[in-house]
Amino acid sequence: MCLTHDVDNITRPFSHVWKIRKRFGTFDLVRAAFGASLYDNTMLIASAEEGRGFRSSFYFMSSEYQLERVRHVSDLVRKDGWDIGLHGDFGTHDSSEKMDAAIEKFTAGLGFRPTGLREHYLRFDFAKSWSVMEAAGFDYDSTVGNADKLGFRVGLAAPFHPPGDDWNPLNILELPLTLMDTTLWGYLKRTEEEGMKDSLAMMQAVEDVEGLFTLLWHQESVRMVGGRIYWKIIDSVKKKGCFVGSGAEVAKWWRGRSVPLVKKGNLITLGGRPPDGLVLHVETGDGRTPHVTSGSVEKTGAQRYAVVVGGPDFAMEVN
Repeated sequence: MCLTHDVDNITRPFSHVWKIRKRFGTFDLVRAAFGASLYDNTMLIASAEEGRGFRSSFYFMSSEYQLERVRHVSDLVRKDGWDIGLHGDFGTHDSSEKMDAAIEKFTAGLGFRPTGLREHYLRFDFAKSWSVMEAAGFDYDSTVGNADKLGFRVGLAAPFHPPGDDWNPLNILELPLTLMDTTLWGYLKRTEEEGMKDSLAMMQAVEDVEGLFTLLWHQESVRMVGGRIYWKIIDSVKKKGCFVGSGAEVAKWWRGRSVPLVKKGNLITLGGRPPDGLVLHVETGDGRTPHVTSGSVEKTGAQRYAVVVGGPDFAMEVN
């Protein structure tokens, strides 16, 4: 599970809040009347996620608000392990010039260069966007998904390296988007109960293929009718016991797990540095047993073993 939040707004005038007051509870409306922002929920979300042992990604825009206003919050959550990326501005999805300008503004405002990206309104051009992102040096993108319907836009529930113009894989990693909150409320007009059922059904579809579920839940929506089911969703995820991380964590893990196994006779070594916590599931035959250096072996069944890789010097021999 990859948890992500687009930060489209951090404040709205009370006149706007009052206009859509049916979406908020009475307590929040009173708070808003006294000047509190119902649209600045980064710390609220981070606190709730931390209580469940989760970390997520927040994508900040460089044009809709002054980044200096969110720098303190960005510094706080980033220091504690949350991922802060760029929410692409209008036109960055197909223009290197606009992308470079957005990155420059983001870097000046928040004090670091972003490595993760999601485009605003999920704007994407399959002929241009990945090349623009690659040229800008992003580690990963998480834009490719559906806005107006449920389902998998490119038929995948797993990270992948997209092809370049020559059809060779690019370095950038795509974390395809599985579900967006505004799909449920804005496009499909679901009730909270229906939206929760859809969310659980999509989770199950990904779990069935042992894939990656990337969730986009706007940080401004968690106090609103509909958006407030985020707390129920992450409670459901907690019960499943699956891996949960930010875009940066997922990308790091995926790149790490691509380290090849090198086999020479009965000896197996690694063709690169393994990710922390890598476990190999090994099945043997004819009564043979794996023996390792820089790691450990636990028997999990008849001729089945969980082999924990201890580091780059790992070696395994089966005899």
